[in-house]
Amino acid sequence: LLVSLLIFGPNLKDTLFTLTDIFNKAGGGTYRVEHVKIGWYYLTSRLSGVGIGLFPFAMALDYQVGETGLIPNIAHNIFAQIGAETGFIGLTLFLVFLSMIIKSSYQALVKRFDVFDLSLFAAFISFLLMASVFPWFLHPRVDWLFWILAAYGVQARLLVDARS
Repeated sequence: LLVSLLIFGPNLKDTLFTLTDIFNKAGGGTYRVEHVKIGWYYLTSRLSGVGIGLFPFAMALDYQVGETGLIPNIAHNIFAQIGAETGFIGLTLFLVFLSMIIKSSYQALVKRFDVFDLSLFAAFISFLLMASVFPWFLHPRVDWLFWILAAYGVQARLLVDARS
């Protein structure tokens, strides 16, 4: 939780002070919701997705900036982004992968409860929650944190199983 607050705190502060404007015509909430809708549209309309990393390009081709006011960007939701880019198969594999990591981390936490494991598990879950509304997950300088937390969760379970 502390790690999440340190990383996302400045953005949360800015967001909290502008909540009254979030869903007006030019607000960030409206902008994000439209991008997520487009991501889900691509997921449902293109079986294999638009291609990894190509969501902004597909959006630029399909939506005129002047007409919609939307700037081609990422989907602002990790699930819509992965679904739009890799289709149902890619999204399903990603969800299975996430569920395996969460299950493994949780089982390790239950078998050997300590504050460090709890804080890493909470950071992993908060990172996923933040990725559902903010594109940090897709930022190359920050996504390494997810993979470290994921690797630790799996490793913690393996260590607990080896000691049992």
